[in-house]
Amino acid sequence: EGELPRPPWQEPQDLSWYFQQQKQFLSDLKVSEDRHEAWTSKVFTQQEEIENLRAKVLALETERDGLRKDLSEALRERDEWQVSALRVMSKREFRASVEAMEGAKRRF
Repeated sequence: EGELPRPPWQEPQDLSWYFQQQKQFLSDLKVSEDRHEAWTSKVFTQQEEIENLRAKVLALETERDGLRKDLSEALRERDEWQVSALRVMSKREFRASVEAMEGAKRRF
């Protein structure tokens, strides 16, 4: 009559509840483990992709630098050709002027 009720965890029928809680906890732990494994796999895949992209960027930068060097060389050759062509034209014009003067001198 004056006895206090036992706490729920001391009752024998509550052992099934305890085992059910343990089972649920282990199930949740397994789900968490699976999610963590999937996440880790995704991170690993993304890291591989990042490394591949970095390698591609490096290759493209190297190719770009080579192309810039080739362009620079082509522009230099073009400028040299233009200077050479202008020099030849100047020589022809000068020769034509000298010949014209000599022809004019002969007439007088």
